[in-house]
Amino acid sequence: MEISQHLLAHVAIIIILAKIFSGISTKYKQPPVVGMLLIGLLIGPTGFDLIKTNVIIEFFSEIGVILLLFEAGLETDMEGMKKSGKSALIISTNGVIVPFISGILLAKAFHMPLNEVLVIGVIMTATSVSVTVMTLLDMKKFRTVEGMNIMGAAILDDVIGIILLTFIFSFLGQGDKNAMGILGDMVIYVAIASFIAFFVLNKVFEYSRKSSSEDTEVSMGLALSFLYSWGAKISGMAAITGSYFAGLAIGQTKSKNKVDQGIKEIGQSIFVPMFFINIGLTTNLRNGKFNLYFALIFVLVAMISKIVGGSLGAKFSGFNIKRSVAIGIGLVPRGEVALVVANMAMAKHIIGDTVFGAVVLMVIVSAITTPFMLKAAFKN
Repeated sequence: MEISQHLLAHVAIIIILAKIFSGISTKYKQPPVVGMLLIGLLIGPTGFDLIKTNVIIEFFSEIGVILLLFEAGLETDMEGMKKSGKSALIISTNGVIVPFISGILLAKAFHMPLNEVLVIGVIMTATSVSVTVMTLLDMKKFRTVEGMNIMGAAILDDVIGIILLTFIFSFLGQGDKNAMGILGDMVIYVAIASFIAFFVLNKVFEYSRKSSSEDTEVSMGLALSFLYSWGAKISGMAAITGSYFAGLAIGQTKSKNKVDQGIKEIGQSIFVPMFFINIGLTTNLRNGKFNLYFALIFVLVAMISKIVGGSLGAKFSGFNIKRSVAIGIGLVPRGEVALVVANMAMAKHIIGDTVFGAVVLMVIVSAITTPFMLKAAFKN
């Protein structure tokens, strides 16, 4: 594996620029994530093409999103989640059905073949909570009823989306494992993760608190986050879903505050900024195969369908119109899950460059616009 001799300089530049532009965003009362996404586009191939991504930056980026969702799990109010369980399920169901149907209708309107039609529908269902989580945390709105419903619905979105993708790959004869096999793996994973959370974690952290080694609790938290993420990934779910579950479980122990403080220092100093900037480094909106007309319609349909679906679900759950719209907006961002699905479909030659380019633009635009829309929604 050959790595650029300038790697350390590139990592240093990314960290410095991330903090500078985060500060500028904060100064103008905007979420820091906006500054990080924009600087990623500027220094990437869409802009001046100053820094190219590589396996190390990609790895740091993956760690970043895992830590971000782990922090979100630690911050989650379990009592609030229990209260929002039913409404989150209703919101998620509507937030999947409306975008899925919208994606299918869009693909049919452009006369795409059945395989692309179905995959586009699945891509539309994905929700990336990383942008929403960071925005809500910055606004100190994460532990609100809206925040808990957004988080619960987004997690369910990913699980439903991956199950849908599994069935579609199986239907198209492209699956490596049958749909029931994947579903079985997910059930086994949830059972094992729950067993560890209820019967093992407290003993692990009780030992960690008594340990003479410094920061043992933080180290054990990190290790468990990575193990939960690994388990989720091999069972067919997204790694970030496992990371969130780990944070949720550790958040119920006496070590919660110590782990939370340590994770914030580690994540926000390097890994989380690397994730957001790397989105820009891996995006090339000047690619000759990029179809702007299709991509813009794709982005609009993706964003509007999520807002409509999520808002309808929230309204059916008893929220008023303003709070329903805020929840719908919180489900708009697409990120790692949409890109993973698109990459899998590209590797299996189910979708082409036109669709993949549109997915990338959807991830960028939804990530940049959601903080503004969320801030306006909560302000009102």
